[in-house]
Amino acid sequence: MGIQERRERDFLRRERDILDAALGLLDHDDWQSVTIAQIATKAEIGKGTIYKHFATKEEIYARLSLDFGDEMLAAMRRLDHNQPVLDLLRALMRLALKYHVRGMRYHRVLMFCRALDFRRRLSPEAQKAMDDKDMEFDTLFGTIIEKGIEEGIFPRMPIEKLTWGAHAAFEGTTLMLWNELAGATDEQKQEFIDTVIHFMLVGMVYQDRKL
Repeated sequence: MGIQERRERDFLRRERDILDAALGLLDHDDWQSVTIAQIATKAEIGKGTIYKHFATKEEIYARLSLDFGDEMLAAMRRLDHNQPVLDLLRALMRLALKYHVRGMRYHRVLMFCRALDFRRRLSPEAQKAMDDKDMEFDTLFGTIIEKGIEEGIFPRMPIEKLTWGAHAAFEGTTLMLWNELAGATDEQKQEFIDTVIHFMLVGMVYQDRKL
């Protein structure tokens, strides 16, 4: 291995150490007040070394969010996309909520990175990376929903309007899973998730019906 290759390997290893350290600090109750200095201490490197990789703490969290997004998208794409639209959407929603339930770290990263003021503090390059990742999710779900519209499962209307209610219900579900239902059993959480998913899908199917 040449000198340049070794330097690149060491650079990537230190970057991973920084991300792992930041991720580990998300387990603490004061995770929102974590500093660059604390991350450096956890990673056992100098504070200045972090700035060779990330300009701000926000960019560290953005990278963690992007990594989580890549992992979830890969899992979603491994599902059988030839199954009926409603079955596929149900499987995708279950998978997305499973990622929130499986660990507080993932939940906290996504909640933190979703805030508008957080996005505004990112560099233009990091903002674009976050926007591009959001677009990947929108495209994946949008393609399936468009198929559902063509098959007459969902009413013919703009996808954004069709999914407003489902999106709001999903956001509320993730918060409830880590608050009101934090002490629930796995079976109770799964029953709650299945009930909410049914609610979301029914709302989309009958979106154009008047009560």
